[in-house]
Formats: sequence, structure tokens, C-alpha cells
Amino acid sequence: MMWFVSDFDLPNGSQSFSEIWAASLGDAQKIAEKRGFRNVRRKRGPVKEMRPSVLAEQRGLDDPSILHAVCFIGFLAARSGTVTAEDLVADDSPLHELGHYLHGGENMRGGNMTARVIERFRWLEKRTPGLPG
Repeated sequence: MMWFVSDFDLPNGSQSFSEIWAASLGDAQKIAEKRGFRNVRRKRGPVKEMRPSVLAEQRGLDDPSILHAVCFIGFLAARSGTVTAEDLVADDSPLHELGHYLHGGENMRGGNMTARVIERFRWLEKRTPGLPG
């Protein structure tokens, strides 16, 4: 497995990119095509960690990068057609559970919210083609 990168256009017309974890260039191209992305190539240089579960374990759920990461991973999963809007924002979804934590802290919904939110992040990560693990 290795890292690739592909380009895509943002709604405002500017360009962005996304890393893809895949076994080959052909596999990376298939993932990019599902996302509607283009120009797949080998990644050069370091890869920025974007898995919300890993970031949450390293930094805690209060870190602002967590919300950005779960939104971005949700975007990739949605573009790949592996999740629905309900999967991303309805009750029990990664964003919804993070909202519970940010609103009420660790003891919200009977306690142990950190573990609950990280479990929901991992659920989303498993449904996002092109992520390791």
C-alpha cells in the first residue's frame, strides 16, 4: 500500500487535493473516479493525518482540527457514494455525536462520550475508500 494524491475543484472554482491510500496506481485511479477527482499521481513528501479517530486520540475531541477532519472524511465518503446525508448528520452519526460531546462534554448521554465519538469516527473511516486501516 502507498499514498497517492488526486485533484478536485471546490465549489468556488479553486483547486484542492486529497490523498488516497491504495495498493497501486490503478486502484487509486478507481477511488479517485468514484470521488469525481482527477490527475492521480504518487504522493511526494509527508502525508497530513486526517483520520478523525487518530487525531481525537492524539489531541482530544476539543481540538478544532477534529471537526475539520470529520467533515472532510465525510465529504470523501459521500463523494464515493458509500454514505448518505443521514449517515453523516442524523442521530448516532459521527457529526451528531461530536456535537453532543462539544455541547455537554464527556458525561453527555450517560458518559463515556469520547469513546462513543471515536467509535463513530472509525465507522465513517471504514466506509471511506482510500484511507488506511
